[in-house]
Amino acid sequence: MGRNLESSVVVHKGATHRARPLTRPRTRPGHPAPPAPPTSASRPEPKRRLYLVVLVVALIVFGLTTAPVSRAPSARPTTEPALSPGSPGASDLLAKLPARFEANVGQAPDGVAYTLKATGYVASLSPDAIRFGLPEGQVAQDPHSHDGPEKSAASTARRAVVSMRFIGANPDLVIEAADPQEGISNYFLGNDPTRWHTNVGGFSKVYYRDLYPGIDMVIYDDSGQARYDFIVAPGADPSRIAFEFEGANGLSVSDSGDLVVPSPYGDLTHKTPFTYQGDSRREVASRFEIRDGATAGFGIGAYDNTRPLVIDPVLTYSSYLGGSGGDGGSVGAIDTDGAAYAKGTTKSANFPTASPFQGSNAGDADAFVTKINAAGSALVYSSYLGGADYDNGSDIAIDGDGNVYLAGITSSTDFPTASPFQATNGGATDAFIAKMNASGSALVYSSYLGGTAGDSGRSIAVDLSDTAYIAGTTSSTTFPTASPFQATFGGGFSDAFVAKVNATGSALVYSSYLGGSSDDSGPSIAVDSTGSSYLLGDTSSTDFPTVSPFQATNGGATDAFVAKMNAAGSALVYSSYLGGDEIDLAGAIAVDLTGNAYLTGSTQSSDFPTSSPFQGAVAGDYDAFVTKVNTAGSTLLFSSYLGGTLDDFGAGIDVDSAGTAYLTGQTISSDFPTVSPFQGANAGWNDAYIAKVNAAGSALVLSSYLGGSDEDAGLAIVAGPGGAAHIGGETGSSDFPTASPFQPSFGGSWNDAFVTKVTDNAAISGTFTGGMWGSVSVYSKADGSLASYFLITDPSGAWSAEVPASSCGSGGGYALLFLPPDSSLQSKWYNLKDNYLVADCVDAPSSGNDMTIPSAGGVVSGYVKDASTAADISGANVYAFKSSDGTYVGYGQTGSDGRYEMRLSSSDTYKLLVHAGPSYVNQWYSGAANFTEATAQAPPVTANFSVASAGVIDGYVKDGATAADLNGYPVYAFTTTGTFVAYGVTDRGYGQGRYRIQVNPGQSYKLKSTGGSYTTQWYSGASSFSSSTDNVAPFTANFSLS
Repeated sequence: MGRNLESSVVVHKGATHRARPLTRPRTRPGHPAPPAPPTSASRPEPKRRLYLVVLVVALIVFGLTTAPVSRAPSARPTTEPALSPGSPGASDLLAKLPARFEANVGQAPDGVAYTLKATGYVASLSPDAIRFGLPEGQVAQDPHSHDGPEKSAASTARRAVVSMRFIGANPDLVIEAADPQEGISNYFLGNDPTRWHTNVGGFSKVYYRDLYPGIDMVIYDDSGQARYDFIVAPGADPSRIAFEFEGANGLSVSDSGDLVVPSPYGDLTHKTPFTYQGDSRREVASRFEIRDGATAGFGIGAYDNTRPLVIDPVLTYSSYLGGSGGDGGSVGAIDTDGAAYAKGTTKSANFPTASPFQGSNAGDADAFVTKINAAGSALVYSSYLGGADYDNGSDIAIDGDGNVYLAGITSSTDFPTASPFQATNGGATDAFIAKMNASGSALVYSSYLGGTAGDSGRSIAVDLSDTAYIAGTTSSTTFPTASPFQATFGGGFSDAFVAKVNATGSALVYSSYLGGSSDDSGPSIAVDSTGSSYLLGDTSSTDFPTVSPFQATNGGATDAFVAKMNAAGSALVYSSYLGGDEIDLAGAIAVDLTGNAYLTGSTQSSDFPTSSPFQGAVAGDYDAFVTKVNTAGSTLLFSSYLGGTLDDFGAGIDVDSAGTAYLTGQTISSDFPTVSPFQGANAGWNDAYIAKVNAAGSALVLSSYLGGSDEDAGLAIVAGPGGAAHIGGETGSSDFPTASPFQPSFGGSWNDAFVTKVTDNAAISGTFTGGMWGSVSVYSKADGSLASYFLITDPSGAWSAEVPASSCGSGGGYALLFLPPDSSLQSKWYNLKDNYLVADCVDAPSSGNDMTIPSAGGVVSGYVKDASTAADISGANVYAFKSSDGTYVGYGQTGSDGRYEMRLSSSDTYKLLVHAGPSYVNQWYSGAANFTEATAQAPPVTANFSVASAGVIDGYVKDGATAADLNGYPVYAFTTTGTFVAYGVTDRGYGQGRYRIQVNPGQSYKLKSTGGSYTTQWYSGASSFSSSTDNVAPFTANFSLS
């Protein structure tokens, strides 16, 4: 099993073992369609790296194009660069800013033509080389310096320069830019106005013309990544391409085929090349070659050298999120698209912002709210929120429309308010609650909440009606109440409070104290689908209000408590202590779909209540705990310690739909329990951790450290689909593992925030006989998506791919496509199956998935032309089916010259079907109406198609009684003599209940619709073929079934 860290702000990335992508044929019997291009991710490496991902060594066809059997054309693939925090299986995906090229107008040294600002690094483009500035991070502050701590904000970042020099290149080449970007840059260099350069435009693309004879290079922006392509013209020699690395410490090719270039501050990595030929991107074997200690090039397999070659890398690095002051925070929510939302506090004047509603820090420290896209590749928005004093965003939630809700604490008397129910600060500190619109551009409402003493908002939740619930701690006897179940302050230094705010933010629906005569606090709240709210806190009171408790009395000095309020907020459903004879502290609460409550926190008690624990005893001074309480609040379903021999704290918890609990917090222990860790040891004084507990609470599924050499803490965790989790927290480590950054180093002062995504993977492995430089593509049996990819670099043919754990028996599992290194072998699915639909299902994890693929047979090729104009048709797909049983075996796609090609076994015969697009009739070879009448072909063979423009038959299929659209219902077309010619299916891209059939215009057809519990109906309204109506195409035919 492997776990992947996929994104972080101080961010973490990791990756499954994926290199080049391929696609699967998505087919319906008799009506296959080419697949959509998947993406791929790179194989994890065991140390910090900059990835120049060589995605594609592509043989682009100007003329003849081909596609191999069982292989679909794809757009240029994208890769997900990998970075390990110290062990294989860890990956990190971070926010990136757009790559931008600017002409050198004096802001760069002489000899530089263009500058590049890309993901976490800069580069200069000169005629002879590209020079990369790779950041180490911020220079450490000298503890004996007289400049003081403020000086650290101005400390410069050191950079290692690695030059990629073109060997034997044309000294007289032309460098030119294209595709202007919006926006300008201004450079005010020093106090000499002659060195100031304003209104400098940016570009998305730069060309090196004739870098080598017949070879151009283009460097361009691709969604924030910088890519470069070598474009080799027909007849040119790709072996001329050679690049020498200066500033590197030798070269090597990794087991996965990556070119690794060590530098003083990290590894510069070119990902395994992916080579293809033609518009259909027919794959060709390729690999990196090291030609001497510091020079590399490409080894290319057999290909048509009358066509161009393209080499296409991606450049990425890693990032923190923070400014030069102190920053702290965590992720608190994930939306349905997978975007992450972070909050916290910052003292930085230069905290990263994007489309902010408040663009600057207004005081001592401000709250912040940040949205990070699902890929972790960019900030969607990021904004300060605060006044002239101290402000902190404690918790964040989102509603179904993407609006954001923030709770926190403010000392500011000028905190930004909008339509507040309480317009002014009631005392020393108040809680606040704020709602931001989905674009993050404005406050919908914002209000203080507090009395005359100290009050703090600690947690927030939102129900299905977009109503917000806030919990926290108050010392005020004048705290605002509304319909309270406890109307007065209980005593001691503080009470917990719980409040509900209406959907417009204009009034409190209810607000109540919750506490006894000693100290009580309420750090966490959750809400279920009925509107009942759940509160976790801690109490020193011996008279804390209890209702139907599973523990009726305080076990010691301080206990945790858990309480459930009814939807009206008028009464407690249950309320109970939770603790032993020492100090027990609340961390966070989550609720599953049936109303069970999941709790975490910290305990010193050796007699903390346990139930079916996976760790039955406290191991250190403090241990974390994880506890599940049943829906009625009457019993513990499970409860366990979690920790090592020193201090361990539980801070965040969430639960997924399967009942798996996700935990995060902080550990000082060097022996914290780990299971399948991506980081197996504590890297500093204290680290964050992530742990997953199975639904029974009987075992850890995953447990790992997460951190650098300084102090790191996990504060919140959010469960995502497929076993993924986002962790947020704070780090003081300048070496917190990062990748693909918009900010490559620690921001400064005491802390930065981080957001990390972790995935849970399993291994599928086997051998691929004769497959050196071939590949294995792993597709989900559940939805057909590409899950992983492995390039065979081991002479033994051994391979292993990491994917989310999935079982064939439960409707999951995977299909394996084995792709040969050249055209001498056939592409086959596991166990020699011909296509995805019939491919054997494989569990993850599993091993022994061995495969030997057969030799290739003959070539099936030809042209597809317009019948009326004889014009070549580009992008037409020719599908092959076994004539014996109709099994789909592969397809070829035409290039710009109308030619297709595919290799099929010569031991079978095949029938061919062309789909030339929506404007043409789908046609069997040669001119046949259907599979039965089509002529079988034995490879090698030439099969040309001349296709006619289509006459369209379309319409809808509805329920006769209700007029409801019927989706997924077929409509069949027959000639007037009864020969079946084609069919369409409703809701296949033409609208709800609508179908479309492409036939020969001017000919007559009869139509039939059938399916489900409905009676078969011939058009129009007939019960048989003989009584149905003949209609001349094109025409519209609607069905109303009964």
